[in-house]
Amino acid sequence: MTGGIVFQSDYLQKNPFGFQTGANGYSFGVLYYLDSNTNYNKISQYLKWRGELTYIAADLQHTGKYVDISLQSTTAKQLRAMRGTVSGINLGTQVEYYPFKNDDYNYATFAPYVSLGAMISVQKTKAWSILGNINDVNVTPTKYINAFRNESVILFSATTSIGTRIKINNKNSLFTEAKFQYYFSDWADGLNPNSAIYKENKSNDMLTYINIGYIYSFDN
Repeated sequence: MTGGIVFQSDYLQKNPFGFQTGANGYSFGVLYYLDSNTNYNKISQYLKWRGELTYIAADLQHTGKYVDISLQSTTAKQLRAMRGTVSGINLGTQVEYYPFKNDDYNYATFAPYVSLGAMISVQKTKAWSILGNINDVNVTPTKYINAFRNESVILFSATTSIGTRIKINNKNSLFTEAKFQYYFSDWADGLNPNSAIYKENKSNDMLTYINIGYIYSFDN
């Protein structure tokens, strides 16, 4: 499985319905499916459990109206100079629900699904400025002074996705999905301005994936 990712983070104001071109990256990983169809009960025919191990990496940079090149204020220049990186490993599980029964993908070309799950992540974050020491008020806006972490963190998150399997034959399938990961923390990107002061940063970080992958069935 591989794909692109987009952070919704503290690199400028979060917008849950938009995407930041300065917060993009990639992911790749492996999945393992536990097929419950051997029981053939009513519920198991619509569900699949999957375990997931993925690696992510992203470069982060402020984008948007506050850093438009036409703005020459000190704050705008400081924001344009800020940089960040995130990399890490996610380990988690998801339960996929197939409205047309999960065994149908052996016979039908397409098998759409939705899923819910949870993850634990170990992520390394780094923030810096091309102007100099990022903790210097002459280099970085006050909002971000002492509001960053250049270290590894352990994070928990919830995930949901929507996608479809595409059958090649009884042993081989492709899949494509959009997955959303909501962190129970505001440190996923390495920045966490004081939300009591900066209301625009009150929500936690989120991550969007667009994945494609290959599935091989050992049972068929």
